This record gives sequence, structure tokens and C-alpha cells, in this order.
Amino acid sequence: MIWLPHIDQGFLSRLLRAAYAARYVSTDPTPLQLSMASSASNLLIELEKLRSSAKRMIGTDQVSALRSVAPKIPQYNLFLRLKRVSGLRILPLEPWFDLHGEDFKELITFRE
Repeated sequence: MIWLPHIDQGFLSRLLRAAYAARYVSTDPTPLQLSMASSASNLLIELEKLRSSAKRMIGTDQVSALRSVAPKIPQYNLFLRLKRVSGLRILPLEPWFDLHGEDFKELITFRE
């Protein structure tokens, strides 16, 4: 998890998908491909640095910790969260896209 209140989860997921795709270059890359791959790597490094902010804000940067605590939170408190600003975002990992890239494309296509 990361702390990134000014970007919503959907935008972050699309940004990451584009960055992961831009990192892969052909065996004979053009200067533009190399530049895009470098920028994508820099973006991923900067986003990874935001994990420390999430850890400072809520005490963890692990989704599994939140998943284990969420069922124990009274429902009344869950409704109160709508009145608070939340900047927690889940930073999807590249292997998920490698395994489920086609499913992701289908989901986006189906939504449109």
C-alpha cells in the first residue's frame, strides 16, 4: 500500500499498467523506447517510495494486515469513513499483470 491522496485507485492502476508495459523494450530498441522505459522505471521507483508514508499513517504498508483487521471494524465506523479523506492506495504488483493481463484487458473492454 502507498499513501497517494491526490490520485484515485483506478487512475493509479491504469498508470501502473502503462508503466509496466513501457518498461519492456524490444531487442533493438529505438531511443524513444529507451526513454519511455527509463521514465517508467523512475515512476515505479517513486511510487514504491510512498510505501513509507502509508506505514507512517496507519502503521503498516501490507494489504494483508488491513484485510485481517477490516472484518473486526464495526459497520458504523465503516460508514464514517466516507466523511474522511483517504489516501491509501494499493500498488498492484507487476506479476499480477503478467499472469492476468488478458483478463485485465477484457475487464476494461467490458466496462466500456
